[in-house]
Amino acid sequence: MKRVSRLTVLAIPAAATLVLPSLAWAADGSTPNTLRATIDGAGTVKSVSSLAANGTSSPYTGDLPLKVSISRTVQGGTSTYTYHVENTFSKTQNVTYTDTQGVTHTAATTVQLPLVAQLGVTLPKSFTNVSAPNGVVTTDPDGTNRILWNLVLFSPLGSPTQDETFTATGKGAPTSEMVATAVNPATTAGLSQAQQDATAGSQQDDFWQGYASGGNTGLTQLASGTAAMIAGLKQLASGAHTLASGLQAAGAGATKLDAGTKSAYVGSQALSSGVSKIHAGQVKLAAGLTTIDGFLKQYADPTNGLPAAAAGAHSVMDGVDALKTLYVGTDAGSDPSKWTGLLGGIALVKAGLLQLQSGVQASASCTATILTALTTGAHTLGESQPCLTSTGGVYPFDTTQVTGNTATLLAGVAASFTAVATDAGDASPANGLTPLDTFNPGITQLLGGLAQVRGGLTHPAGTFGATDPGGALELLTLLSTGLHTKLVPGLDAAAAGAGPLSTGTDGALTGAVQLRDGSASAATGAAALTSGLGQLSAGQHQVATGLPAAVDGSAKIAAGLDQVLDGAGKVNGGILAVQSGAVGPLNTQLMQGSQNQKKQIAIVEAAAALASQAPGGAGTSYVLTQFNPKLAASSTPAGNDHTGRNVGIGLGGFAALVIAVVAGFALGRRSQAAHAVV
Repeated sequence: MKRVSRLTVLAIPAAATLVLPSLAWAADGSTPNTLRATIDGAGTVKSVSSLAANGTSSPYTGDLPLKVSISRTVQGGTSTYTYHVENTFSKTQNVTYTDTQGVTHTAATTVQLPLVAQLGVTLPKSFTNVSAPNGVVTTDPDGTNRILWNLVLFSPLGSPTQDETFTATGKGAPTSEMVATAVNPATTAGLSQAQQDATAGSQQDDFWQGYASGGNTGLTQLASGTAAMIAGLKQLASGAHTLASGLQAAGAGATKLDAGTKSAYVGSQALSSGVSKIHAGQVKLAAGLTTIDGFLKQYADPTNGLPAAAAGAHSVMDGVDALKTLYVGTDAGSDPSKWTGLLGGIALVKAGLLQLQSGVQASASCTATILTALTTGAHTLGESQPCLTSTGGVYPFDTTQVTGNTATLLAGVAASFTAVATDAGDASPANGLTPLDTFNPGITQLLGGLAQVRGGLTHPAGTFGATDPGGALELLTLLSTGLHTKLVPGLDAAAAGAGPLSTGTDGALTGAVQLRDGSASAATGAAALTSGLGQLSAGQHQVATGLPAAVDGSAKIAAGLDQVLDGAGKVNGGILAVQSGAVGPLNTQLMQGSQNQKKQIAIVEAAAALASQAPGGAGTSYVLTQFNPKLAASSTPAGNDHTGRNVGIGLGGFAALVIAVVAGFALGRRSQAAHAVV
């Protein structure tokens, strides 16, 4: 109805200037195909006649394509008249149109006969306070009020049913007259421009829809790309979490290894010095996760890595065990054949000295014999010797079995007592000492010296104070225990875990290429393991303290990747939101607007085709005149009926009406296009 109102306003000036004697033409037969109907005060048709071009008139029994219903309501002294106009000629048929994408659409649509009409109402002079919201009220010089409505009675340019009203105060009855004709919107001068405007509007919508469609496609591709990026970030985040877990396990292993190396450090400075070079590799590890993969592969290398270090630790452990067993030895038990090493030699010397003392005390003549046997070794185990009363008269050991340092020690002892033995066999010794005076203090000193030597080789820790670590045997036992229980197992565990740990880092290589490249720099620290286990302690301590930083860094990287992943998900969601909330709806709106316009053009074309089927034939005009003798008698002198003139005025305004229809349609289209673009 808004569009119809705009058309009405535009048509009024033109209608006022185009006053053509249409009804007069109909009376003399100069206008072809005019159907004139007489209606009563309610709009009911009473009679219809056909006025031919040759001036003949004949009754018409067919249906009219329009009707009007008149009703009146009264409130107080004000009457409201309503004219319900309806286009009754319509058909449901399929209309076909092609959208921007080249897709053909067919829709079942009700198409009305393309009628344009003017409704005129003449009011008695007694009516005052006349108001017609959608009509134009004019007053003749004699005071008669007239109301004119322009009507477009088909869609999409207008509406097949319309209600027009006016109010007035006073007594009397108005008369109405409606003049209508069917037009061809596609060929009628002026209306073809409306179709061109609709086509231009459709093309404009198509233009903007192409941009919107491209933007929608781009957003789809962008959303797909961000989804792929999110998938990659998920893989990278998973690898980073795996790496963090692996580094935590490495940190636990490094802590155990550090404990073992601290125990071994007491007896192996060289081992501590060698492992200190690991620190360089660990510093590079803290500098970037990119260096870890290569470092761990070097760490697991069987030639230069932890497996080689573990093998070296086993060798050191075997050497310490051999030093403890073969060189320090033992003097436990009473069986000399089970005595070994330095402790065994000392025990043998001590036993020999005690026997020497016993022999000298028993008989001075035995001194030379015993010393000769000790210095020359000219006896065998179990050989009978009466001087050795403490052992049942036989030699308790074979001096030929004593080698190395023990043999040298025995030779020195024998040499130191040769002179004493000579004097001991002399009845008149040169030094004036008795055998007991000579031997007992010396042997006592020798036994004391042997006790000191033995004490240096073995004594409990703390014997000589809180800081006393014990004898050589205790130190070697401590070193051997550390090697057996801590260092060697720790190195074995690290060597066994280095391979799986390096394998675990491979999962992070997809998103962290630098992790692989930088880790090669840790080879220097790992290769230093071959220089000696004496360097291991300090370096491994650095590993134990540095790995927590690496664990913390890897955890931060994993957390950062989680944040990046969350942000990427939000970006993807935002793109999808823009696509679904803005570009997508705009694309759909423009596409739908273009389709609606093309559909409207198709409907207009279908209506143009329907004009040829109008009742009474193409080009027929329809006049519905309300006959009111009472009003005519009271308001118009006899023989001066203005009805014919009014009808002529109505028919003469069709050209203006067509122009108004075109202008209103064009304005409406532009407004719709502007809203669609916005």
